[in-house]
Amino acid sequence: VQYVVLRGFYAYEDTRTPFYNTVIVAAVNAAASALCYVILPAQWAVVGMAASYGLAYAVGVGIAWRRLSSRLGGDLDGARVVRTYARLCLAAIPAAVVGGGVGFALLKALGDGAGGSVVALVCGSVVLLGVFFAAAKKMRIEELNGMVGMVRGRLGR
Repeated sequence: VQYVVLRGFYAYEDTRTPFYNTVIVAAVNAAASALCYVILPAQWAVVGMAASYGLAYAVGVGIAWRRLSSRLGGDLDGARVVRTYARLCLAAIPAAVVGGGVGFALLKALGDGAGGSVVALVCGSVVLLGVFFAAAKKMRIEELNGMVGMVRGRLGR
């Protein structure tokens, strides 16, 4: 969402707003990460820092969304965007469970050496993508189907 919203400003040849938005994202990320480092136990500090990254971009999206909406003088159809992302997250759940299960089973069967790890990663990833696309297609997520159609068109299929 951040990427697409900032492109709206670039379309108006406004590079200052994305710059200031990036500064805000970086400041929130740095402050929240430092707070996680100081407050959380060592084993959870990196997890907290990863959450800080997500929080920083959520703040950035909120600010950029509001600015772009006021610049365009209207709604950016936020309900549809939230609905699409919610459906994408729902499609990701079975994909993560099945793909992770395949990867874990292969890792246990082949061992956790370099070869077994690579095979588990590749096979788990292929299964994850397959399940994700099947679930997204079943859920009729228009944006994903449009992207697949565009890729097929470029490949000549």
